[in-house]
Amino acid sequence: MLDPSTRQLSLAIDSVAGAVAPWTVDRHAEVDPDVTRRFGETWRPQWLGDVRMRLRYLAQAVAVRRPVIFADAVTWSAAAFVARDVPLDHLRHSMQCLRDVLMTELPSAAGDILAPHLDAGLAAVDTPCTISGETIDPDHPHGRLVLAYLEAGLSGRAADAERLLIDAADRGMPIADLYHDVLTPAQREIGRMWHADEVSIAEEHLITSLTETVLARLRAYFPDTSPNDRRAVATTVGGELHAVGMRMIADTFLMSGWNVLYLGANVPTHDLLSILVEPAPDLLAISVTNPLHVRELGDLIAAVRGQPAITDLPILIGGSVCNRIPDLWTEVGAD
Repeated sequence: MLDPSTRQLSLAIDSVAGAVAPWTVDRHAEVDPDVTRRFGETWRPQWLGDVRMRLRYLAQAVAVRRPVIFADAVTWSAAAFVARDVPLDHLRHSMQCLRDVLMTELPSAAGDILAPHLDAGLAAVDTPCTISGETIDPDHPHGRLVLAYLEAGLSGRAADAERLLIDAADRGMPIADLYHDVLTPAQREIGRMWHADEVSIAEEHLITSLTETVLARLRAYFPDTSPNDRRAVATTVGGELHAVGMRMIADTFLMSGWNVLYLGANVPTHDLLSILVEPAPDLLAISVTNPLHVRELGDLIAAVRGQPAITDLPILIGGSVCNRIPDLWTEVGAD
């Protein structure tokens, strides 16, 4: 379960962000006057937005006691600065000002908790921060299929992209391979391309929507499997809108004979609890992709554990945040 003291500090950071951000920006302008010249008339709202966003990541990192969440957010900011030939000194000054404001305005006990997170963020400014290039190897057995799928989708040829994978299934390619070796790498690559500013949010959504359509069509190719009388509920944490990965996990359980209730994205906690209590499933699977939702994940699991009928329900968590923080399950109370 989440540590009560760090969870409370996490909430406090969110509540004071509206004041901390302008204080940070004002101090930044004093110690780094060149920032106002470089960013022009929009410098203040731009930096206010950036600082507020970093505070959101800081709050989540503190909630689960994992400084890497905050450090990663700063690393991505640094990568954007490098890509745009903006001196990293501006980001470094902003981070130092944020640290100074928080350590001055918050109680010393809070400062002791925040210090390692803020120090990790400052160190991340100087971490090599280039966004890696294309991660799909065309020489991989299915690499060319992944690249062809993405190229067709991004070119506006959705039907061609779908046909590529349906034809592969018709030729006997196992569904598990299509999921693991084609669709999963494709989703990771489109996410990388968005972070690298190679595609727009609309294009990222286009590929994700296309993948959801393909997943629905591939159900016709699922192998016949005898049911095993086990029941799983699969969903994402509240606020999480990325559900493709959870859909694939749910399908994997389904192909293994489980009875799966796939609830999709962003299910309110009270509605999820009503499904879990009567009758209780054998497993709850929760996906979290965005690190801005890890506190919500801990709160959701605490709510489940607080129901006497399902307090011992096995809970499986996954998603890209868990790939980055493999031991996150120990902090949020999963299994």
